[in-house]
Amino acid sequence: MQESASEASGAPHAFLIEQDPDTTILPHFHRQNQFQVIVGGGGSLGRHAVQPLLVHYAGAYTGYGPIVCGVQEVQYLTLRPRYDSGAQFMPEARERLVRGPKKHFSSEPITLLSADALRALTRD
Repeated sequence: MQESASEASGAPHAFLIEQDPDTTILPHFHRQNQFQVIVGGGGSLGRHAVQPLLVHYAGAYTGYGPIVCGVQEVQYLTLRPRYDSGAQFMPEARERLVRGPKKHFSSEPITLLSADALRALTRD
């Protein structure tokens, strides 16, 4: 199998996911560490609600999910240090899991300031 330009570059990858309303991405893992930044909409990741600007981290070979959308879509940026061949869905991909520490966590949502509040900021 020939490597794609993306695979061969070893460059970081970033892309926007726009998950449709009333959809579910089943539990899975990836072969690369990744951050996901919720930038719009809402839903749940596993048993936890997600909303902008929550940050989720999942280490390589760490299962997470499902990612569930309700009546609104959810948008999130996925950031990885290099190319990943795609989701490895559980339980079918269990034999491809690599032993080692499993880490994933999510931040509390980051509250954004309104445009008026930003204009009112001063340097001290």
